[in-house]
Amino acid sequence: MDSNSVAHELAHYFLEGHIDHVLPKDGVHVSEAGFTSADPYEMEADQFAAGLLMPGDLFKKALNKRDAGLAT
Repeated sequence: MDSNSVAHELAHYFLEGHIDHVLPKDGVHVSEAGFTSADPYEMEADQFAAGLLMPGDLFKKALNKRDAGLAT
């Protein structure tokens, strides 16, 4: 399991309501990480993982090279 997957699954543990939604009665959860799911819980877990793992300094440098705005 790579660090992205671990961070995604940590999101399910730490974010409110996720455990109740993603853990079925049989106790087996199949994630759809990678911003590919339409499920809002999976998307929120992906966003959590990206925020946790993204190197802040590199992101800020890349962001500063672009025009300000929603598209960026």
